[in-house]
Order: sequence, then C-alpha cells, then structure tokens
Amino acid sequence: MIYSSVYLGAMLVAMLLVPVVSRLGKRYRIVDVPGPRKAHRVPIPRIGGVAFVVSALTVVVAVFFLDNDIGRSF
Repeated sequence: MIYSSVYLGAMLVAMLLVPVVSRLGKRYRIVDVPGPRKAHRVPIPRIGGVAFVVSALTVVVAVFFLDNDIGRSF
C-alpha cells in the first residue's frame, strides 16, 4: 500500500511540476535549439528532469516522516 502511494504521489507531483518547469525553461531560455542534426523544429526545454527528481524526492522524504514501517526503520 505504501509503495503504491509513493508511486502515485510522485506521479501526481510530477504531473503538476512538468508544465511549470517547462515554462521556466522557456522563459530563461534553458532550451535545446533546433539544428541540422536535431529531430525537433522548435526549441525544447532541457530542464524537464528537474521536475521528476523533485517530485520523487519530495514524496520519498515525506514517507520517511510518516508513521509506517519505512519511517520507523529510518
């Protein structure tokens, strides 16, 4: 139960963060510019992985502080 909650929680947080991080990447021009050796035709934000790392760490750290087997072992 806890593992599926962590997975679903991280997925929901990532779904909320990806558009925000994408807009920040476009605003601050942290993008991969199209070129002759690229498959894309428009600039693509390069910091999308930040949203996934932050979402995973947020949910995993929160689980450590809950009253469960995982939290008690740490």
